[in-house]
Amino acid sequence: MFRFWWKNKKQQNLYKSTTIPYPDAMVAANLCYGGAIYYHLKDEACLSDEWIQTYVSPHITKHFGKNIGTVLGRALFWRIMDPYQSVVLPKKQVAFVREKYSLRKNELNDG
Repeated sequence: MFRFWWKNKKQQNLYKSTTIPYPDAMVAANLCYGGAIYYHLKDEACLSDEWIQTYVSPHITKHFGKNIGTVLGRALFWRIMDPYQSVVLPKKQVAFVREKYSLRKNELNDG
């Protein structure tokens, strides 16, 4: 707080993060209204970071690396799976990820 001469603690709290690397936090903070957020995968989703990087955010991962591909891919996956939020995304991308996810769930259910 002393280093940046913050006027109040609320401003300082917008810039701290404990769960994602600093560059990812900066990107997330700029893209998300109200500051950086982090999406955690539920265990019952049976998804890995590699799956997110491969099917949800392959181009982001290719250009910016695995860390940013994972952070932004999780946010993108949430938006793809939300029926109201997904309308702003390309229909082809939404259909592709939903199909891959449904196939993954069917494989897991079969044992």
